[in-house]
Amino acid sequence: KARFLKKSTLRLHGADTTSVINYLKSRYKKIYLVGHSLGGPSILYADTKDINAAIFWDASYSPKNLAKFSVYDKSLDAYIIPWGVDYVVGKKMHKEWLEFDPIKMVRQFQKPLKVIVAGKTYKFRAERDKYHVYANEPKEFTIIKNAGHTFDEEGTEEKLFEETLKWVRKY
Repeated sequence: KARFLKKSTLRLHGADTTSVINYLKSRYKKIYLVGHSLGGPSILYADTKDINAAIFWDASYSPKNLAKFSVYDKSLDAYIIPWGVDYVVGKKMHKEWLEFDPIKMVRQFQKPLKVIVAGKTYKFRAERDKYHVYANEPKEFTIIKNAGHTFDEEGTEEKLFEETLKWVRKY
């Protein structure tokens, strides 16, 4: 009975992340968050005072672009993002994407942040390094060459995990 994307929002994902942090904080000395794609903005909506650091894996910088690709379907009362596999997104999430201000959000984030981007998509989504540009110190930025958004090309997962582990060990 997981959440359905049609009935969810980034704020709700952030609240869920906060719930997980609250559950873990009495059980572990250190907590690290990794957000892939929309997981990056979701982390920015979470209460992260009890984490040690975060890592963004090719995080969505401008959900406004996702909103531009979406098409409203009256019969579903939702938006569809047609990317080979159709993603159904509710009106609240769609509206939130249009209002999302990544610069403001990342400036408010007060924990060490490593931004890792996929080299194959970087030329099309070069704005993703702005998470790093506008983030507070400490911060770090890495491009993984030959990686696509899901980091499933040969050797790219290993590099992704290596970069992630270095950041975790540092904090």
